[in-house]
Amino acid sequence: MGHDTMAAGSTPGLAQTRRNDSLPHLAQWIVTYALAIIFLVFGVAKFGAMAGESIAPLVMNSPLVSWWHTVFGINGTARVVGVFEILTGLLIAARPLSPRFSMIGGAMAVVTFLVTLSFLFSTPDATDGKGLTMLGEFLLKDLVLLSVGFWIFAASRAEVRARAGS
Repeated sequence: MGHDTMAAGSTPGLAQTRRNDSLPHLAQWIVTYALAIIFLVFGVAKFGAMAGESIAPLVMNSPLVSWWHTVFGINGTARVVGVFEILTGLLIAARPLSPRFSMIGGAMAVVTFLVTLSFLFSTPDATDGKGLTMLGEFLLKDLVLLSVGFWIFAASRAEVRARAGS
């Protein structure tokens, strides 16, 4: 047997352990930067000509955030959301430089996706009486993104604590 092969009941060798650890390490960075990119792209899009109109039905029916239109207007709401999303993406992406910033970005992602998931219950067009519509299905994917945001928050928090302990 080669040095990278494990016999039944044996413990992995150093080369096997390193190989096993590299994939989860790579996966955590892919997940982190995928969410950062999503926030950056969607945030920049909120400055487009139709952004306010595209999110208006979600915002206006929400008991949590309908007041945004009164305070910021329809296009102003889109821009405020865009700034928040861009900031969230940048904070998440800052993880190698500052896990603390990434932890804050992860918390902001959690808040974002809790709000967007609430739209499932407040937006009349999210369901049609038989189940979820395409809009409802679009919103439901935020359940996974909520989980990713929470994972980034937790992993970054663990890094902050580890650095403080060393």
